[in-house]
Amino acid sequence: MQSQTQEQTPEELEQEFINLLTNKIDKKGYNTDKINKIDETKDIIYTLITVENKAAYDMDLNIPVFNIQGEVPTAFNSRTQELFINTANQIISNSQTTSQGNTQNNEITINTGTNTRSIYELNYQAYINGNILSVVIRASLKMGTNPQKIMVQTYNYNLATGEEVYLSDLLEPYGLKQDEINSNIEKVVIAANTEAQALINSGYSGYTRNLDDAIYDFENINTFFLGPNGELYIIFAYGNNSDTSEMDIVKMDTYPNIDYMMNANNVNNNTTNTTIENTTQNNAVQNAITNAESNVTTNAQ
Repeated sequence: MQSQTQEQTPEELEQEFINLLTNKIDKKGYNTDKINKIDETKDIIYTLITVENKAAYDMDLNIPVFNIQGEVPTAFNSRTQELFINTANQIISNSQTTSQGNTQNNEITINTGTNTRSIYELNYQAYINGNILSVVIRASLKMGTNPQKIMVQTYNYNLATGEEVYLSDLLEPYGLKQDEINSNIEKVVIAANTEAQALINSGYSGYTRNLDDAIYDFENINTFFLGPNGELYIIFAYGNNSDTSEMDIVKMDTYPNIDYMMNANNVNNNTTNTTIENTTQNNAVQNAITNAESNVTTNAQ
């Protein structure tokens, strides 16, 4: 029925993925007025900070925050802090232990002999398709002499029900079939592994994939999002667990079920409270993120 949009080379597809990341939310006309926010003055997704410092490190961070009340958005924010904000604070902390501070003018003198300078960049994109809010984060981290690693994290959230969205939830409403997804994953991964092995055989370095790895099993796939036209992107970012920038991207067209989407939209339009109230928990996470922002900003000055 549908096929992967794989006329593109892996390099072209990866560049397309990078180009999607504009640090904004594309609502496509979805009305978010009735969604309960943590901070009513901000959008449901907003950028936390942008920090640049070229003394001990070079950081350019655009971190998305879920400004939605509920247990699921709270968990998403906690995961973002654990994976990305804490990394920024660690970089700053490490730079201070290998540098000498000047308390008069806040200058930092780098001990270049340690060769520990870090480069950390992070960008994201958010889309709303139907009632599904997808957020994808891509982070690039180079610490000293360690290899560059690319990390990818995605979140998928049903704005009408307040629930996390799993890959299996997309099958019926978006005209997807599990066996077709599995088939496309297999094709992409096998092709990438064949290319990597050819490089290795020629004396170059290559990242080999374990085709039997459980990460490729359908029920274990949790890094995916719906793109600007509702396309399904599945990302295998091996830098999530290793020091590598290698990744495999599977892109498939989708065919939304119009009747299903209309019914879902009616649920949204008729519901004034579409999320789970948990003010105390949301405030705790918001305070933690605010404190992290303060720590990064203060230490970077």
